[in-house]
Parts: sequence; structure tokens; C-alpha cells
Amino acid sequence: MSLTALWKGDAESERARYRFLIGASVCFFLVLILLAVFGEHGWLAVRRARRDVLSLQQEISRLREENEKLREEITALKTDPSAMEQAARDELGMVRPGEVVYEIIDRRGGEEEPAEEGSAAEAGTAPQ
Repeated sequence: MSLTALWKGDAESERARYRFLIGASVCFFLVLILLAVFGEHGWLAVRRARRDVLSLQQEISRLREENEKLREEITALKTDPSAMEQAARDELGMVRPGEVVYEIIDRRGGEEEPAEEGSAAEAGTAPQ
């Protein structure tokens, strides 16, 4: 049936026109629903964006906590001599004159762990 036949006034063409309009409306609304769910700004995209926002907010929170700890460490290193000494010992492996450092090597293949630092005379033991 041609489109011109749809616009004629008989009963059969009225039914055909009605079916055509119903079919076109259903297709239109299906396309709208598909766009609302799967489109660029659809439900799935909004859901993904919300998940990304939550993840980024958690990362920001973690980084703020880390920054605060680093600020505290900087302040301690600038003002507290014992913090400076501890950092020099831990990060640079420095010792005071006369101190002896014992390293215990794990024969089972583990990593080396430095032992407590201190003078052999202070500990009351001598290396064997």
C-alpha cells in the first residue's frame, strides 16, 4: 500500500493509517527508551559517571590524609632533632660514632632486616 492510499478517506485506509501511526509511535518511543538507557547522556553513562565521581572522591580523601601526614613529618623534621636523627638512621643508614649495627640475614631466603641499633658495649654482648 502506498502512502497516498493511506490518506484517502475509506475505512480500510483509516485502519491502515491507524496501524501506521501506532507502529511509528511505538518505534519512536523504543528509540527514545534506547537513547535514555544507552545514549551518551543516558542512564548507564550517568551511573558510570557517579561511580567515577565516588572513586575520585575517595582518592582525594586518601591524598589529603597523605598530604597531612607528610606536612606533619616535614614539621617534625624541621623542628625535632630526634625526628631528624631517626630519619637519617632509617633512610640514610647513618649511625653515631662508636655505634655498631648488626644485620641479621635470614638463611631461608628472606630479605635482610636491620637489627636494633646500639653499641656492643651497651648491649653487653660481643659479635661472635
